[in-house]
Amino acid sequence: MFALAGCLPDRLAYKYLPTAYNAGKFIRGGWIVVELKQKKDLAPDDIVSGELVSFQDHKLFILGTRQMNVIPDSSVHAAKLYMYKTQAGVFAILTIIGIIPGVIAAIAMPENATFFLMMGILPLVSGTVFTVTEATTRRNQLIFPEKNSLEDFIKFSRFPQGISPGLDIQQLKLPELKQGSK
Repeated sequence: MFALAGCLPDRLAYKYLPTAYNAGKFIRGGWIVVELKQKKDLAPDDIVSGELVSFQDHKLFILGTRQMNVIPDSSVHAAKLYMYKTQAGVFAILTIIGIIPGVIAAIAMPENATFFLMMGILPLVSGTVFTVTEATTRRNQLIFPEKNSLEDFIKFSRFPQGISPGLDIQQLKLPELKQGSK
């Protein structure tokens, strides 16, 4: 149903999002990917992504890398909002770190290799389960229309109570991210 299933749409989105631990302190909106309804004259559906600034007056305000996009909710075919980045990579690294001592001990003392390798089964299995669960569950996503309404997205916008009347939204910019930053 949704053309952008699975991973975050681009590296900017991944770098932009906070970790789950810092999500409550994050002052910007979540990263949203919107698939627009197909128009009669256009071939493929258009896709817009960026920071969800606000949802008010039946319009999504999405700050993209180049401009502010204002999209009427009637034009939205599907949408995903990413609230924070998953920790699947961290779990995978910890799993590998957890089995390294057993492998090294098995190589160093081949007469007890079976024992040392058996000791690595628990961290390998539990770490793999945690990694796969974190990578495949969608706890960090709101999905319209599959599971959520667009109104559910409001609390993860930069301005959940609406844009202040005196604010020039065209002056808002996404943060500059360094090439090497995570």
